Amino acid sequence: MSFRRVSPNFIIRIGNGKALGVSVFFACITISEFILPAIGAVGTTVSSTYYIMAGTISVSLALIASYLRGRMKLIPDSLIDEMSSDGSYSCEFCSGPKLREACDMTKPYYGNEYVSADIAEQWRMKNPKAFVQITNSTGELCACFGILALSDSFMDQYIKGKVADAQLGAEDILSYEESKKCNRLYISGVITRDHPKYVSRKRACVMIWAMIFYVKHLFALRKNRELFAVAVTKDSERILKHLGFKIVSIAKNRRDKHDMYCLNLTKTTWNEMMHKVGDYSAMCEMHLDNTTSKIEG
Repeated sequence: MSFRRVSPNFIIRIGNGKALGVSVFFACITISEFILPAIGAVGTTVSSTYYIMAGTISVSLALIASYLRGRMKLIPDSLIDEMSSDGSYSCEFCSGPKLREACDMTKPYYGNEYVSADIAEQWRMKNPKAFVQITNSTGELCACFGILALSDSFMDQYIKGKVADAQLGAEDILSYEESKKCNRLYISGVITRDHPKYVSRKRACVMIWAMIFYVKHLFALRKNRELFAVAVTKDSERILKHLGFKIVSIAKNRRDKHDMYCLNLTKTTWNEMMHKVGDYSAMCEMHLDNTTSKIEG
């Protein structure tokens, strides 16, 4: 989706606020219909001048209200520039260079639990379909996420908070074929570029939508699964709660000092998540499994 810049002149602002202006006009006319007869009732002659003045005041107030309302509704130029800059998005399995770039972007948020690009690359080599990149029309990395299936022994300890991402080795990453049989999936390495700008919010919406569909596309929904995620920031915590995730392990009891959330992934909960996020298929083209398609939620 792109935005067309238009000059915010008087006519455009009036047009954008006309609904309020019309309401103000009729309100003024209604008030005049009560006031003018009341003036005549006390013996004052109500000439046509009074009616002209009432009409003029009504029109003037309506125009002022329309202008002010239209001015508030118009999108600022800076916001148009940010939201239009990306153009369309492309979603595909993550390459080594893009994964390295994404790891660098996560460093400010993960602190001591930051996973280096070298370690993340080992994970990717074990399962090349585990990480997904979202780029804009110029090829710039806008967002990245990973969904991993881990060995039962590591996942059990991770849920309890005894281990963290930094302790995860390639030997505990399941291959894609093994992942399809796994009942527990872990969301890892979620990041958007330029947080917290307006454009990052748009990118985050596209990423979450793509992530939800990715789960269905790669793992299907023929059996119930559990989807786990760690809330590293307040924004991620808010998003997880909005999507229906529940806390299963509190921060103070965990090595990584972050709450862990879980969602029982079924056809019903998947549909609920997609409904909450909305349809971004017009913005993002998917390139998975050597196919090109527009996602339909």
